[in-house]
Amino acid sequence: RGWRVVGIARNRAGIDHPRYQHLNIDLSRVEDLEDRIEKELSPMLAGARVAQIALINSAASPGLLGTIERTDAAAMLKVYALNVVAPACLMGWLIRLDPAGAIRTVVNISSAR
Repeated sequence: RGWRVVGIARNRAGIDHPRYQHLNIDLSRVEDLEDRIEKELSPMLAGARVAQIALINSAASPGLLGTIERTDAAAMLKVYALNVVAPACLMGWLIRLDPAGAIRTVVNISSAR
């Protein structure tokens, strides 16, 4: 349908299409996430006339599913970064980008068993 798609993940997707571009970013590394998004993603849209832009976030990790007595604090921080902090950073970037007149859509998908 003419969409240009940018995938963001720590591992490369098995997608080979002229309208797909991959950015190798680990979304759980929040210490440099905003800088990487600005540096690598923003230039892709600089000066572009955009009628619609969509953010689909399915980076959730079910890593903490289980009983509370077996929860690891370090793992909890990493899952929280991936499930909450990274989507908030990406949504903030989309709002700051503010393509004039563009329709913006955000879909956040969560994992569960």
